[in-house]
Amino acid sequence: MQTGRSLIALVSVVLMTSLIYADAMNEEVLGKAKAKFQIAMQDYREGACDWFDKREGLARESGDKRLVDQLDAERVVFEENDTLPAAAPNELKRPLKQAQTELEGTFRRVIARLTRAKNDADADRVEKELAEFKATATDLMFDRLQVGTVWRGVALQFTQGKLTTLETRPRLTVLERMGGEFTARAEITPGITRIVKGHVKGRRIWWTKEDVTVEKGPGRGVDNFGYLNGTKIRLRFGGQSDGGAVHFGLSLFELVPEK
Repeated sequence: MQTGRSLIALVSVVLMTSLIYADAMNEEVLGKAKAKFQIAMQDYREGACDWFDKREGLARESGDKRLVDQLDAERVVFEENDTLPAAAPNELKRPLKQAQTELEGTFRRVIARLTRAKNDADADRVEKELAEFKATATDLMFDRLQVGTVWRGVALQFTQGKLTTLETRPRLTVLERMGGEFTARAEITPGITRIVKGHVKGRRIWWTKEDVTVEKGPGRGVDNFGYLNGTKIRLRFGGQSDGGAVHFGLSLFELVPEK
């Protein structure tokens, strides 16, 4: 009898260990698939922004206001829900669709594996997670613009329809964050720093010249409108500075990893 009880206990331990291992394996598989999708999403957004920026640069150089207005409207739609206009080339859209299909396939394989193992509770949980993914697939990356984060970047300026890298290496440090509003110190150069009262809506980020207070150096700069993309921020700056000069270009920031 003692031997029988010991055997039952051993089998129970083995089964429990197997279930724990299988659960950990499923979580690892889903975690890797999600990480791969996030990279694909970030690449998709960068490629789309490059496409918009090049078209806008050419439109501005040629003075085509109608096209500039059209691109602005299309960009707003993209920044709100990641939808590109019909005119966008398929090579921009295809990688994201493929990544979505691959991630959904991974979910379904895990659900099938759990179902075969008669682990219906976890199968239901993963199925629910899949439904949430399909509803909010483009929102898997959370908002990293939080207090204390530091973002370093490069600045590029449009000249004759082309982008030229400037010597400045801007730095953005988030000082406060309250919902859709944030305060940051923008260090353009060691001799030029500004306090920015910026705005965030979804993945859109912006501030105008009127939102800027000069901390050190001349002028408030120009208006900035852009897009949060995971660990990156892409800002389009444009307009007339306090000194009367007209500037159009890009600031590309990346989140500095925590030490």
